[in-house]
Amino acid sequence: MNLASRLCDEAQGGQILLGPRAYAAVEASVRAQAIGPLTLKGFHRPVPAFNLLEEMPAGVGVPYDTRRP
Repeated sequence: MNLASRLCDEAQGGQILLGPRAYAAVEASVRAQAIGPLTLKGFHRPVPAFNLLEEMPAGVGVPYDTRRP
């Protein structure tokens, strides 16, 4: 099952959703908001998802508090 494809299906127009591994890879360089676990077709458990808000300017590297939806 392709998580990226399922997240694209859930995203609204212009919205970018990230799964937990993708978010972990870029968290120091983006601002994102946890949107809670999503129930996705083909996945046995709900998947944590993050709404990408913006890319941080180079050198900022302060992750947004993702514990608040």
